[in-house]
Amino acid sequence: MPGFLYYAPGAAGFGPEVVKQIHAWADSSQSAERVAVTNGPDKTDDKPGRGGVVGAFRPETPAGEPANPIGYYPDRQEWRVAPGGAYWVGYNLDAPPRPADLARRDVLPHYTLTLGDGQDWEVPIAREGVAGSPLPHILDMDDELRVIRIPDPRFATFAKQADKFWGFMCDVAASASEQIAAVMAQVPHDRVDSYGDEDFWALATTALGLLYRVSNAEVRLLRPFNQTNLWEIAKAVVDWPGAEAMEAEAGADPRVADAGDGAPDG
Repeated sequence: MPGFLYYAPGAAGFGPEVVKQIHAWADSSQSAERVAVTNGPDKTDDKPGRGGVVGAFRPETPAGEPANPIGYYPDRQEWRVAPGGAYWVGYNLDAPPRPADLARRDVLPHYTLTLGDGQDWEVPIAREGVAGSPLPHILDMDDELRVIRIPDPRFATFAKQADKFWGFMCDVAASASEQIAAVMAQVPHDRVDSYGDEDFWALATTALGLLYRVSNAEVRLLRPFNQTNLWEIAKAVVDWPGAEAMEAEAGADPRVADAGDGAPDG
């Protein structure tokens, strides 16, 4: 059955301190099946692994399935150490994790893209072009009894990353068309001189992590990204397809939609 496996070397159980190491989405309220192991993926040709615990978290949604069997079976599994080396993440080769197995209960406006693993992933939208952000806001009231919207701090990192890509796209598109430049001039944005592979990766990983229980550790194992779909993910995050549709309706030069395609092509 699908789902990720986690190996905590030297641990005696999946208590809060171990769960916290795994990553931010995991907490002690999310039940985990686990088994003690005397060896693990940290085994090398020269020495055995430390042993510890292999576990799997139960999915958040009814469509998901947890990993099964749970344990360390090196010939039937794929493992990779997480950044920092505190734990390992793996899966059973006959049942790789699916988006449904990793989905969170949260729902956000999104596009659906087929990524490099052949699976359909939902990519949340951080901003709708000139219209602003559709991400959740906290409602408050100021001293003059006016309702105000405060950005939800849970999405602060995502919003900042999306704003950086939006600034990059605005500059690229504006350089290609005076008509687009006039529109973009009405939207405040920081000038961004460059946008590299690490920026694309960080934005894509943060985006998937809002709707799925994944972080860098899981993404590095699944390898769903490539040069082309990282670009498509980033454009989806800022609703660039929606901007392209508005350009077409307004009679703008459709070639402007391709102005930013200097990003990596596979």
